[in-house]
Amino acid sequence: MRAYLVASATLSLLLASAGPALAQAANPDQPSGSAPAERDHFGFLAAAKIGGLVPFDGLQPGYQFGVEAGLILPVLHHGLSIGADVDYAQATTSGTTTDPRVTGGSYNWNINQEFFTIMPVIMWRVTTLSKLLVPFIGAGPRIYMYRSTVYGQAGANNPISNTTEVSSQVGFGVPFGLEVKVGPGGFLAEFLAQWGLLEHTATGDSQAAAIGLSLGYRLAI
Repeated sequence: MRAYLVASATLSLLLASAGPALAQAANPDQPSGSAPAERDHFGFLAAAKIGGLVPFDGLQPGYQFGVEAGLILPVLHHGLSIGADVDYAQATTSGTTTDPRVTGGSYNWNINQEFFTIMPVIMWRVTTLSKLLVPFIGAGPRIYMYRSTVYGQAGANNPISNTTEVSSQVGFGVPFGLEVKVGPGGFLAEFLAQWGLLEHTATGDSQAAAIGLSLGYRLAI
């Protein structure tokens, strides 16, 4: 009788210790802990955006549009991604300058400033905060390709020939905003704080600092 009790107790202990291992073998995707493990796979994101630009260097507000693509990493609940933004922006300004050397004593001038920019970016999308809303923030260097066109008019019949300058500079940008989940991605509103240098002879050296606001859709799969 004593041997039977000892054998029964031993068998019970063996079954109790083997239970979790058997369950894990039956469902290998389920970890031994109480919380499910994050799946170890990469994802993809892409977005298209359009909006406005507010420069801080004397230019008037302009417009911008762009696209982005990136790789979603299997960390932080698939909230971390690396990728690149490509965008185009344009802003203008104009004025009148007094100069006794020209006919009429003054001339009108116009500046058209174009920005073509590539920005490698690392981004954190807070995917665990809500089933509907996804805040995000990123940072990265911005590679600026500028084109400045200056033209004007001195008097009624004396147009000033166009002057065009091009250059490249490196700055940085910080995009941040909010996604509203719809379908496989979400509609987004994004602010972009950016800074770069602009070194042109016709327009003078300046800091190409600006804030952009864009609306768009980001696919995340």
